[in-house]
Amino acid sequence: MKNLLVLHGALGSAHQFEYLKESFGGEVKVDVLNFSGHGGKTFSNKRFCVEEFANEVAHYITENNLKKVYIFGYSMGGYVALVLAKQYPTLISGIISLATKFLWDEEAAIKENKMLDPAVMEEKVPEYVKMLKTIHGEQQWKELLSKTGTLMTDLAREQTINTQNIADITCKVWVGLGDKDKMVSLSETISIQKALKNSALYILPDTKHPFDMVNREQIIFQISQFLGQSE
Repeated sequence: MKNLLVLHGALGSAHQFEYLKESFGGEVKVDVLNFSGHGGKTFSNKRFCVEEFANEVAHYITENNLKKVYIFGYSMGGYVALVLAKQYPTLISGIISLATKFLWDEEAAIKENKMLDPAVMEEKVPEYVKMLKTIHGEQQWKELLSKTGTLMTDLAREQTINTQNIADITCKVWVGLGDKDKMVSLSETISIQKALKNSALYILPDTKHPFDMVNREQIIFQISQFLGQSE
């Protein structure tokens, strides 16, 4: 049996991916987890960063004695998955990502941070804020916004993942993007895909960035194809 471990994006939670648990029959066991500070999980006393998230995933895999682990990483989850593959090269068998912004710069970080102001969000997107409060907690959601903004700034400064330092990743990686994604560009997605040794690119038609707007049948098909072609 293959194990599929699902990693959520920034400000997301495991709850978004629960439907995947029943989507692949008895041949695939699906696990979903929350990074620290997400989905009601308390913040770790360690640094809030992709490297620590990767450590959390590694701990989950070893603690649950998971073998033949494949990762589906949405948005930030795909970034964490590549960091995991660099830090723990023997722990996972393959990665399929979707809508992951791998290449960060100062301009991108500033742009995203402007969208994380709690007061502005409460005024302009009250329903989204209501959802954040429900998922992450009445008090915790604001701290999560702040820490996520810092994380993005750190990604731009540190360039944790770039086209030069991922050449040593040997596991199979499929890099995916929605054709209507306004956050992640096709050019940066292709540049990362080409820099990986064992990789492929896939495009989801009529698909925007938010995972809740991704066609379920399409992503289930892509993940099934990925797992079916993986040894």
